[in-house]
Amino acid sequence: MIIDLLERSGTSILGGLLLMPIIFVFCALLSYPLIYIRSKFKLKKLQCVMLFVLTGFILGAVIPLFMFPWLAIDSDSIVFILRYSFVGFVASITALFYVQRNIAI
Repeated sequence: MIIDLLERSGTSILGGLLLMPIIFVFCALLSYPLIYIRSKFKLKKLQCVMLFVLTGFILGAVIPLFMFPWLAIDSDSIVFILRYSFVGFVASITALFYVQRNIAI
């Protein structure tokens, strides 16, 4: 929604509002395997946060490459991919704190 807001504001806001619950559910579902990894390897709090951050950042960068297979990696597309990485980072941290406070741990 944030990435597409400048080009198509109305469609971006409507699509983002419709997709937000779906994205939240996927973030929460992805949190459970990461929490299992945390408990199995007895990771400390900072290590757990780093695990979530790296997972969100990496998955955020990989998803546009799967969504747009024609995307060539050059200087123009790096900014596009980094935007998705940042959104993945924010989503993973949000999911971590939500799951810690309301569901598990």
